[in-house]
Amino acid sequence: LTDRKSDLQPVTCAKDGDTKTKLALITDAKTVSAAEILTSALKENGRARVVGARTKGYAVEKYLVRLKNKFAFTYVGGILSGPKEDSWLGRGIAPDRELPLDAGVVLDAQLETDPAATLSKDLQLKEALAALGS
Repeated sequence: LTDRKSDLQPVTCAKDGDTKTKLALITDAKTVSAAEILTSALKENGRARVVGARTKGYAVEKYLVRLKNKFAFTYVGGILSGPKEDSWLGRGIAPDRELPLDAGVVLDAQLETDPAATLSKDLQLKEALAALGS
């Protein structure tokens, strides 16, 4: 996280967590904000394979200020970026494997009662499971 004064403020986590379980994320243009933070962190640290489409690219930290007259305003207080790359603001995070999202096909796959039929229709899910070694 970089604040408005351009001071870098790293966010870290405990070193004793699970680093062995394989992870896969499915993203698209509706993957935004906190989901992009998670995607960037897991992808850049080699913890997850990302499949699908580029994320939205909403990488700002916003603040809401309430005024005494009952009005409010928001302002950007920082631009988010991953540990190894510049901010994804406006350009999104590219998946490791780009696969188009056809909402109609995904909806059709979700309505299936047979898991094999679902998997044959949803290419993103199929690729994510392949990344996990399933």
